[in-house]
Amino acid sequence: MASRLLTLRPKIGGFAYFLRAGDTVDSVTVSATGKPDNDPTTNWTDIGVVAMFQPRVEEQEDKYRKPLPSGGYVNVDETHVTGEFFDVDLENMTDIAFEMMFGMSKITLGTAQLGGRVLERKVNGWLSYQGRQQSGTDLVQINVWVQARLREMPAFGVEPSLAKLSFQRLHSDLDTIVFPS
Repeated sequence: MASRLLTLRPKIGGFAYFLRAGDTVDSVTVSATGKPDNDPTTNWTDIGVVAMFQPRVEEQEDKYRKPLPSGGYVNVDETHVTGEFFDVDLENMTDIAFEMMFGMSKITLGTAQLGGRVLERKVNGWLSYQGRQQSGTDLVQINVWVQARLREMPAFGVEPSLAKLSFQRLHSDLDTIVFPS
């Protein structure tokens, strides 16, 4: 099988979509075992254009002494992955970021709501990410069950900052990562 040779900067853009746990789409309740399809694409909430998408892992190092058959011991270092994350900087604000920023449950537009009611500022659901090449084709398509959190609070003003989210992969048998041909 031939491997793909990619340029240093093959991705010119990314697009992210989200389905919140507990919502019902096309008679499917969104959960780790229930993932609605993307036909029509409006089934998924568009959370915006992705300025930066970075996979990351958290690791734990274990050190121990292993006995040798000839006598004595050798020090051994083992590293275990304890968490898998997708860090995302968005070009725009999204309702999910506003909800976590102000401690609210799902936003209802045009209705006064009380902030600070949701102490655990996280949202479980499905993340769909499409890393797009300059040619307009997808470089990678990721659909994973995650827990979303604000990685950094956005700032508003003359020099605003982007919404920065972190999606921790919670793992589901329905997770897919596809590299289109």
